[in-house]
Formats: sequence, C-alpha cells, structure tokens
Amino acid sequence: MKTIITVITMMTLYMSADAQQYPEGLVNGYLKVKDALIINDSKQAAALSASWLKTIETAATFKEKEGLTKSVMKITNTNDIETQRKAFAEISLILWPVVKNAHQDHRDLYYMYCPMKQTYWISAEPEIRNPYYGAAMLTCGKITDKKQH
Repeated sequence: MKTIITVITMMTLYMSADAQQYPEGLVNGYLKVKDALIINDSKQAAALSASWLKTIETAATFKEKEGLTKSVMKITNTNDIETQRKAFAEISLILWPVVKNAHQDHRDLYYMYCPMKQTYWISAEPEIRNPYYGAAMLTCGKITDKKQH
C-alpha cells in the first residue's frame, strides 16, 4: 500500500511539473515563429516551427495538442509566407485559451487583433508588431485581451 501511495504521489508531482513547463515552452516557440513572420522570413519560420514542433510533441497532453501540432506542421512544411501566416492564425486561436488559463507562465502576454486579416496573435510586448503583414503594416492592430502573471 505504501508503494502504491508513493508511486501515485510521484506521478502527480511529475505530471504537475510537466504541466507547469509546457505553457512557457509553447509560448517561447510561438513567439520565435511570430518574430520570423514579422520580418517576412519564411525559411526561418519553417525552421523555428520544426524546432517548436519537438517541444509540442514532448509537452504534457492537453486538449488542443493535436490541433496545435497539425497547424504548426503546416508552417514547417512550406516556405510560402502566406500559407505560414494562415496557419499561424489557426495556431493563435488554438493557443490563446491554453496560455490564458495556464498559471505557470510568469510573464504578461497580450492577445492582439489584426482588423485587416480579422484574426489574432499573441505577444509578450504591448507594442503592435503585426506578423500577418510584416513591414507593410507593422503597427496595424490592437490589444484585445491580456494575461497577467
């Protein structure tokens, strides 16, 4: 009986530690891809997405994991920036509820809206740097929500 309780306790601690790590890793990968899209670097976005995909695959299981994985793969598998941006929009919609409800990420995050594309993105800074248009419309958008640490 003692062994069973010890195993259950250790599994709970392990799962809690894993759950605490995944939101930050997910956000870090996301922010790197966002920055590549801002500078219109489709090759860098694809490479960073491939690396981010490994982080997602090793993360704790969460409801949105499969959808997130599929959308990140779309960026990884192309160098077409518009296709990547379309997939990034999907990712942003999937990831925000995960990030917003996670208590483990210890930074402020902003949920921003692009009225031209009618979609969202997540940023660690309050300044608008739109990943959907790059330099053409870098400051187009507004903050619609915020997650405070």
